[in-house]
Amino acid sequence: MISNKKSSNSALLLLLLLVLPVQSFHLYFVLSFLLIALFTINVKMCWSTQAKYIALFIVYYFITSSFRFFSTLEPNIRDFFDIVRFIPLLYLMLKKNYFKDLSYDSIVKACFIYLIIDGTVTFLQFFGSDYLNIVNIVNSLYTSDGFFESLDMIRDRRSPGICAQIGQHGAIMMSITVIMLSAIMNKCNLKLMSTVGFVLSLSIIVVNQSRTSFIAVVVAISLLAIYYLLFGRYDKKLVIVLIASIVGLVGVLIFINYEDMPFKVGYLYKLSNRNNTLGSLGVRLNKWDQYPNMVEERIWWAGVGWGKDYFGNLSASFDNDFVHIFFVYGPVILILLIVSLIYYIFKTLRSNKKFVSRNFEMSFFFVLMGGIVVAFGASFVMYPQIIYILFFLYCGSYWENMAILAPSKGK
Repeated sequence: MISNKKSSNSALLLLLLLVLPVQSFHLYFVLSFLLIALFTINVKMCWSTQAKYIALFIVYYFITSSFRFFSTLEPNIRDFFDIVRFIPLLYLMLKKNYFKDLSYDSIVKACFIYLIIDGTVTFLQFFGSDYLNIVNIVNSLYTSDGFFESLDMIRDRRSPGICAQIGQHGAIMMSITVIMLSAIMNKCNLKLMSTVGFVLSLSIIVVNQSRTSFIAVVVAISLLAIYYLLFGRYDKKLVIVLIASIVGLVGVLIFINYEDMPFKVGYLYKLSNRNNTLGSLGVRLNKWDQYPNMVEERIWWAGVGWGKDYFGNLSASFDNDFVHIFFVYGPVILILLIVSLIYYIFKTLRSNKKFVSRNFEMSFFFVLMGGIVVAFGASFVMYPQIIYILFFLYCGSYWENMAILAPSKGK
């Protein structure tokens, strides 16, 4: 009973972190830190290896920000404030023992409730309804000003749900889609809920019309399907074939019976037009080309990064996490991140039969694979809710593996 209560509390914390308004990132991180502290107040801090790495990065970024200030004596307040985004993650790592009893069922429940809340708002936005003034309230609390300044967003009925931006909404839905699919594939007591959640999250991604997230979810689901077809048991292979058949059949029926459906999600449908896709890519390439020219003036900062202040308003959205990390935090951090990703991917693939039946491990891996796709054309880890989703999946994976290793160590 105690374990179930702790697991439910952990899932409640995740749900609250997902539904907190995110119009102001810094305010969000302050509120989320207070929320985390409240939930974990009775748990002692423990300095794990991961917590030390995060603390080391925070110190490193503080030193590099100080270097930029003292080398020019120009204020770079945003650089120092940017450190705030990493404090809650460090605190969560220090309180990792709080999540020892976290169950995958609880994660599914939290994500499903989030889908109900977000889905209601998303479909109201898509169909242009403001039932009970819900959309206006959500817009004032969640949606960023940039959304309303874009004619494409309004004209194409793109739906940000209870998020600040379309990309952020799509990244969260991609992650939840993988979580629900993993619950269908592996041990979970909530098969019906996870199946409904999988369908609902896919529907929201279509209505959201984030093309980057749509491509990412297709890649993540495809990789997951291939993984289970190669390494899964026979019954898992049958489930993959069944899901693929049903999704394919439903897709065909929708297009046959609702011929105008592609035009209702016109922005997403532009993916089928090669010129539109190349045009969108061209816009991003032109934007990324600006950054090398901007940093030539202070090329001596190349080793430590240029920080957020240096790029002004352009630092609000780099449309590529790798570009963001390189120019803001420096090439050293980017290289360490890429090396860590490559090591983790090869480690997981090498241990395929060991991890294939573990919910948290599989979810973390395939959310990360989808996230890498998102990160090439938009933001992923820079969104605060994504950081928390990844932490909960990582933490669940950590304790999942510890529980499996404990009996073998005792023999």
